[in-house]
Amino acid sequence: MKYVSVGRIISTHGLRGEVTFKYYNEDKRNMERYHQFFLFEGESVFPLKVESVRQKKDVFLLKFQGVETIEEAKRLVRKELFVREEDLPPLEDGEFYLYQLEGLSAYNERGELMGKVQGVLESRGVPILVILGEKETYVPFAEDFLLCVDVKEGFIRVREGLLEE
Repeated sequence: MKYVSVGRIISTHGLRGEVTFKYYNEDKRNMERYHQFFLFEGESVFPLKVESVRQKKDVFLLKFQGVETIEEAKRLVRKELFVREEDLPPLEDGEFYLYQLEGLSAYNERGELMGKVQGVLESRGVPILVILGEKETYVPFAEDFLLCVDVKEGFIRVREGLLEE
């Protein structure tokens, strides 16, 4: 079974075990579909059943079954929460999830291999692709920097000139 990170717990909220959750997806309505998250600690996977969820500006306040105190909630702070891949919302043709970019070959405008996408860093602005080849390159996931993304064929093409200092 494959799990996909969908957000991070950023703080506790109140005294009764609620946490503040930063959801990575732009479409906040998708949060309604998740009734269970998964937490990884080492090789172990722990399910967290959602008792309640409410939106507060650009974050969500989550209450999990069995987490009743602020002390219990504090243990969850800074933890990534995952869902099963099959629980993700369906995509339209030509759409993809950012996690699907990991492992794709990255080429520059001239068609030269730069390396492979090693991961995606979430940031306050746009996500950042980490490309590892002869050197490590960070590419904002934005139209100005990406010429082509083809998940089915397994590659991306990057406008390299914008990456130079």
